[in-house]
Amino acid sequence: AVFLVVTTAHEATFAQEMGTLPDDVKTLCHRYLDQFGSERTELVYHHRLDGPLGVGSLASPTEIAKGTMDGQPMPYGYGSGIQDVALENGQFLFALCDVFDATHDPEVASLAQRIFRGIRRVATVSPQPGFAPRGPHPDGKSYYRDSSRDQHAALAEALWRFGRCDLATVDDRKFIAGELDEMARRMEANDWKIMVEDNSRIAHVGFGWRQSTAIGAISLLSFLAMVADATGDPHWQGVYQQYSNEKDSYRWKELLAPNKVDSWRPFTLYSNQFAQALLALRRVESDPKRKRQLVELSRRLADRALHSNVLAPEYWRRLDWAGGEEDHL
Repeated sequence: AVFLVVTTAHEATFAQEMGTLPDDVKTLCHRYLDQFGSERTELVYHHRLDGPLGVGSLASPTEIAKGTMDGQPMPYGYGSGIQDVALENGQFLFALCDVFDATHDPEVASLAQRIFRGIRRVATVSPQPGFAPRGPHPDGKSYYRDSSRDQHAALAEALWRFGRCDLATVDDRKFIAGELDEMARRMEANDWKIMVEDNSRIAHVGFGWRQSTAIGAISLLSFLAMVADATGDPHWQGVYQQYSNEKDSYRWKELLAPNKVDSWRPFTLYSNQFAQALLALRRVESDPKRKRQLVELSRRLADRALHSNVLAPEYWRRLDWAGGEEDHL
């Protein structure tokens, strides 16, 4: 997680002494849970729940069941406040695990364990094995059935990262391996596309992960690397190698080449999710050359994001996502 402090030039001084930042970050985490969190689901939401509307700030279970928002068709729940539960909690848990493994702070442990319990609920609330929903609502059962790349990827990353965390028990790791295996089997059966819950059509942001784009390569390789790592299943290890080596390792040589970053499509508000996927891939990949490549790719992406003009359309774009590309190399 990255906290950005924006100040004017004459105010750009450190306001606090070294050593207080960890306490401040923990305070922010607790405020986040207090203001946006549900004690029932142990998850945080996109809208604040501590205001006068309480849980009423979110779409109602009735609307969610209909796939609407404010009476209008919205099967993917945009504006509902539960549309990005897996994404937001998944990234939060990934960061908490990194902090805990570096510090073994008991307060951080408690935060991570709480969010992991929520993530378990996200992973199991649907009756369809391997489906990552948009939700659930604080009622613990209502969710939108048209999901996305970011919900599935962030859920997988959170499960995998907790499984590698010092906090994880043997039972936790067994659960995680099972859930990731189910996600991978569903994706494989659907030719690496994200479908709506009943598999009747491709999801709103469910583009094919085999497409010949950097986002496709990051999504597919990172996901398969995590699944192979968590499950230890030779099948998934073989599939990871298959797509890594396909067409003379085209994904590595072309799509993930650091010197191609300037030709990437403009970023969106949610492009940071691909940085987390790259980090997971780098931690699993055993080849030193590929590890160095991923470090340099991540550095160049961060440099472009930090130093580009956010108002320039050649660097940043509206949320049109990655659809419309061919689904295979």
